[in-house]
Amino acid sequence: MGMFRFEDDWFEQTPYLRKLNDMGYTVLRAGGRYILYNVETDSVGEIPRAEILGEYQTQEELENMCKLLLPEEK
Repeated sequence: MGMFRFEDDWFEQTPYLRKLNDMGYTVLRAGGRYILYNVETDSVGEIPRAEILGEYQTQEELENMCKLLLPEEK
């Protein structure tokens, strides 16, 4: 199974994505770009805050960056 699978611009919850989410990161695809976010635990009221860590042209570029944050298990 790959690190990420998506339908339209929404990523499916793969085991890898769940682990990444547990570490405080999430990903999405918008406007043909792949975006990696750091979702902060501090929030303003009910609104969670997030910081864009990077925008990538391809899913491969996104996956390479994510491997630095959370290496894939073999």
